[in-house]
Order: sequence, then structure tokens, then C-alpha cells
Amino acid sequence: MPEFAALALGGGVRGAAGDPLTCDILLVDGDHTAAGASADLHNLRAVASPSAVVIVDDTAVGPGLALKQLERAGAMHIKEAYGPWDPPSPFNRCLRTYNRGPMCLPWGFSIAEYVTSASIRSPVS
Repeated sequence: MPEFAALALGGGVRGAAGDPLTCDILLVDGDHTAAGASADLHNLRAVASPSAVVIVDDTAVGPGLALKQLERAGAMHIKEAYGPWDPPSPFNRCLRTYNRGPMCLPWGFSIAEYVTSASIRSPVS
């Protein structure tokens, strides 16, 4: 986890040769609040390659709100959006959980990219 600690602190991530590492595909599927997803998108920008594809899961809730806010701010561009779909449907079946029974929540995901001419503002703490 030292890479993530360095990234969260703005130190970046370096490879074995000391070169900066970049990622071509980034997946945001963690904190489901708008603030948490916004922080994830901000922090991942530091390791995104210029042509990186950003996949944002659970766009029916906080991550979708964060992505739309960043698009309105000119920092990201949503290339494709799938859903959100209400459950149950062929694209969104209810999840079966071990101890909570079925979970039937709206679900969707988007494919986006960072806009290079705009900088993402750091999330407010």
C-alpha cells in the first residue's frame, strides 16, 4: 500500500527504474459517496496516461454525481454511459448476499476520460 499512500499525498508513484508510472485503464469502484468518488478521481489523475480510459462504477449513486460534476467543471468527459437500470432487469439483477438477503439497487457505469486542458480541483476536506 505504499504506492497509494504516496499517491494520496501527491507524491506520485514511480517504477523500479524511478520513472513515473502511468495507467491506461483506471477503475473507480470504491467509496460510494460523491465526495469519496471525487477524491478517487482526483487522486487517480496523477497516474493517468494522456489517453487513459476511466471506468466509473455505480453511477446511480455518489460516483455518478461526482463524475457529472467533474464533467460540468470541464475536467472530465463522459464518453459512454450505461444505465442506470432499475432492478430487476436483464442488465441489473438483484445481488444475493450471504447475510442480508437480496439487494436490489439501481446500477450503471460510465466510461470517461480526463480533459487535459482543465485541472481537477482538489476535494475539500
